[in-house]
Amino acid sequence: MNKYSLLFILLAAAVTTYAQDVKISGQILNRASQQVAFTYFTKGIEAKEKTIKVELSANGQFAATLPLDAGYNQVIMQHAGEKTELFVKAGSNITVRAAAKEMGNTIKYTGKGSESANFSAWHLKQVGQMYFFSSAINTYMSKPTDTMIAKANQLLKVELIYLDQYEKSLPADFKNYWRKYLTYEYYNTLLKYPATRNYYRQINKAVTPADTTLYRVLKFVPVSFDDNDVTIQGYGYYLTQIFAVTLAAGGYTDKFGANGTQTFSQKDSANKMAAAQMPPKTLEYYKALQINQVADYKNITLAQKQLEAFTKAYPNSQYNATLKNKIDKKTGMAAGRPAPDFSFTTLEGKKMKLADLKGKVVYMDFWASWCGPCMQQVPYAEKLEEEYKGKNIVFLKVSIDEDTAAWKNAITTKNIGGLHTCDDGGWNGAIPQLYSVNGVPRYFLIDKKGNFIAQEVPRPNEIDKLKPMLDKALSE
Repeated sequence: MNKYSLLFILLAAAVTTYAQDVKISGQILNRASQQVAFTYFTKGIEAKEKTIKVELSANGQFAATLPLDAGYNQVIMQHAGEKTELFVKAGSNITVRAAAKEMGNTIKYTGKGSESANFSAWHLKQVGQMYFFSSAINTYMSKPTDTMIAKANQLLKVELIYLDQYEKSLPADFKNYWRKYLTYEYYNTLLKYPATRNYYRQINKAVTPADTTLYRVLKFVPVSFDDNDVTIQGYGYYLTQIFAVTLAAGGYTDKFGANGTQTFSQKDSANKMAAAQMPPKTLEYYKALQINQVADYKNITLAQKQLEAFTKAYPNSQYNATLKNKIDKKTGMAAGRPAPDFSFTTLEGKKMKLADLKGKVVYMDFWASWCGPCMQQVPYAEKLEEEYKGKNIVFLKVSIDEDTAAWKNAITTKNIGGLHTCDDGGWNGAIPQLYSVNGVPRYFLIDKKGNFIAQEVPRPNEIDKLKPMLDKALSE
């Protein structure tokens, strides 16, 4: 699951994502530290978290330049434990004035592009940060379908009312952006509902008949595409899910014959539907996202072939360089290549290196306490670890939680086994960067010699695929 939805679920790419400077200057009254930090995410097929820190003068003055992508961008401003959220358009030049204490309640913006920033500050006081919207809907994911839909619709309505109350002073392009932002967050949460609801049924050991109403959510998620929306956060996730969930609703999931040969591929069918219905820029983006996912989670050789076909079809695509760099790096992580060594500290405070585990098979799991799909794997991982208890295998759990208290709490409350460590640098931490981890959960399988076993490693719930790999690795 990827980042500020997380916190920002899958930022969508812009048609043109050339960086345009945003200048932010001003004063933090009664400063509580010597710095102010600005965190933002780049757009494109991969959202990269960036943080720029600037020094404050003795009276709290500062000036920062952020190389943001085209369109509106979400920025988190932090000072001494206080933080606020602002949405700002590339090319803006705004002045900030705020008190160090209760920054969110005292901040004011002036200058070019300040309208959207001031709305952000007002929204923060009225509702909270934008990710609260999808988080609020997520609290109803365990509820029956009609309840969940009703609550999601109510929450969307409330958010739009807040916009209507304020919108007279806002630029038209920002009002459109904000409505689309909310709409895709709403769509994406509904698209996740069937799988998430089934997960809650499993962990609660439901004995009632399967819930046949789950896909009613699709009545509220139209199949509709617009090339102008590639600048909108959440559009990319919508693209990757809308046809997959639609096919699943009709019972069209992957199917295999008696000899194990695949007789129906949901992915291939979704790709054909996309090619027939998506407009040009959206389809280009969708295809780039697919290749990026294959490079991250599937066979790197397949990703190379797909990129070759993609560059022939789109020789001037803005995504070509990113995909090539990703695949070149992933090639170094192919089966038989040595797994990069790293140092870590265990939950118990012991200093270790990955190399210390040579002689054992290592099933490495990158996860986070805030990651829904990660939590869905917990009961399956528990069964897997029980089955292999006492064997020459280590289940290494690498958390990317920036909040170590949340990491420790999840381990305790969810009874998560294995050898634990936390890289509290988040996505920018040394270990996830070393392994090119851009989404969680993410799994790696390392043999007794310290080499990668496969490019595509199954999740714990894919036991039929995973068990033969583990058994073979243990026997060698």
